[in-house]
Amino acid sequence: MQQSYPKLYRYPWMLPFYWVMRAARILFLERYKLYAEKEKTNELMKSTDVQTYNEIENVFRIVGITTKSK
Repeated sequence: MQQSYPKLYRYPWMLPFYWVMRAARILFLERYKLYAEKEKTNELMKSTDVQTYNEIENVFRIVGITTKSK
C-alpha cells in the first residue's frame, strides 16, 4: 500500500482510510476487477472436488454473490 500511496510512509495511521478509499475505487470505478476475480474463482471452483465446491458456493450464497454466469 505504501508504494501506491506514498503518504503512508509519513502517516501510517491513515492506512484504514486508504483501505476504504481503495475499496470504493474498485467498487465504483474499476468494476472489471471484481468480474475478473469472480471468473478466476469460478475456474478454481470447477477444478476442486465437490465438497470444497459446495462449501465455497455456500459462503458465496451467504455473502450474496452468485456463482452462476449470466
